[in-house]
Amino acid sequence: MKAVKRVLITLWGLWGVLVFLITLILVTPVYLGILSFGGQHSQKRAHQLSRAWARILFGAFMVRVKVHHANQLAADEPYIFIANHTSLLDVPAKASATTHFFKFLAKRELTRVPLLGRIVKQLYVTVDRTNPRARFQSLASMQATLQTGTSVAIFPEGSRNRSSDGLMRFHDGAFTLSQQTGYRLAVLTIVGSGACLPAGHFFRLKPGTIDCYWEGILDPAAYRADDISAMKTDARNMMLRRLKADASYPEQVPA
Repeated sequence: MKAVKRVLITLWGLWGVLVFLITLILVTPVYLGILSFGGQHSQKRAHQLSRAWARILFGAFMVRVKVHHANQLAADEPYIFIANHTSLLDVPAKASATTHFFKFLAKRELTRVPLLGRIVKQLYVTVDRTNPRARFQSLASMQATLQTGTSVAIFPEGSRNRSSDGLMRFHDGAFTLSQQTGYRLAVLTIVGSGACLPAGHFFRLKPGTIDCYWEGILDPAAYRADDISAMKTDARNMMLRRLKADASYPEQVPA
């Protein structure tokens, strides 16, 4: 039975990859058309396309996304969105978790991916993680994005968590950005994405449910301006409480 189950999971994973590639080919010219001829609201319209694409993918994958406590977010306020990261599915899940228009902070290597790289280059803020100067420039880009009224989204762990720990170490970027700009942090915990598609396993896609919990809002004015550690600790504790309380979480981190 285990062998049969592995075969079925692999076949479903192949189906998932096929769906992703076909839909990527179909949506890329639509993205480029919107970004080229969509006028001053072109990026917002492209983001709406991203949300629609996410719904199509999750429907084809038979993955349900449930969003909890989204009423904590003010509709007209730009935020710095942060979330834990265990799966490639976290990106479309995060896009599905709020109606806010936002830009992801993404590693620059993604801009070299055929087709997808064109979309990332135009819609995301990218950073070269090996270059300290580039990191500074990405912070400046995100600050400028926030000042236009657009939220930004960051995975403070920096990359997908492949360890047996609930969360990896948080980088300072999101918290430094909040302290320097005064924009509030909105903390999101994503539960179940790793069970549907574990990090590093492209062909282990499984139907299931992803729960997105908005845990709360952290105001930088409530913290000392010269110390981001307390804000970072509070954000981590919000996520860890949720992860430890959810019975399915250990399934997200394969041994």
